[in-house]
Amino acid sequence: LVEYIRKDSQVEIEHHDILTTDEQPEDLLAYRKADIVVSMAPLNNRSIVCTHFNKVECILACSENHPRLGETATIDEILQESFTQFVARKNDIKDHHSVIHDMLGERIIGFRSKSLITIANAISATELIGFLPQSLVDYYSSTIKLKKVSIPFTIAPVQLYLMYNRASMNNSGFTELIE
Repeated sequence: LVEYIRKDSQVEIEHHDILTTDEQPEDLLAYRKADIVVSMAPLNNRSIVCTHFNKVECILACSENHPRLGETATIDEILQESFTQFVARKNDIKDHHSVIHDMLGERIIGFRSKSLITIANAISATELIGFLPQSLVDYYSSTIKLKKVSIPFTIAPVQLYLMYNRASMNNSGFTELIE
C-alpha cells in the first residue's frame, strides 16, 4: 500500500499505529486525523466504508539457535518456555489472545511490547518464543535469525480491514488509490 501511494511524490504519508493509540478508528476518520485506517476489527458505520483488506498468518517463532526447540514442538514442550506477548488495545487483539489462551492455557509471559519488531528482536537474542506474523519472520529471518516452530495446532489468521470516509470517494485521486 505504501509503495503504491508513494508513486505520487506529492503525497505525504504519516503513519500511526492503530494498535497502540487510544483513539478508535472511527474517531481518527471522523476528525480527519487519518484518511485511511487499517484495523483488525471491522466497523459498521454508515459514513465509513469498511472492506476486508488482507489476512496475516501467524506462526510460533524462536531464535535460530534455541537450545531446546527444534523445528517441531509439542504443547508440553512449548509450555516449558517463556513467551513474548504483543500489547495492544484490548478490543483489537483480544480474539487473537483468547485463541492462544484456549489452546495453551496459562503460559509464562517473559516479555511484552507494543512493537512486533522489538518482539522479534527479543526472540532472536534470547530463549523467548512467541507468535509472530509469518511475513515478518520470512522477511527478517536471515537478518535476525528466527526460525518457525511447527506446533500441533494452527492459529487462525488475523484479519485486516481497510476503512475510509465514504465522502472521500468524491476525490478522484483518493478513488484511484482505493481501486
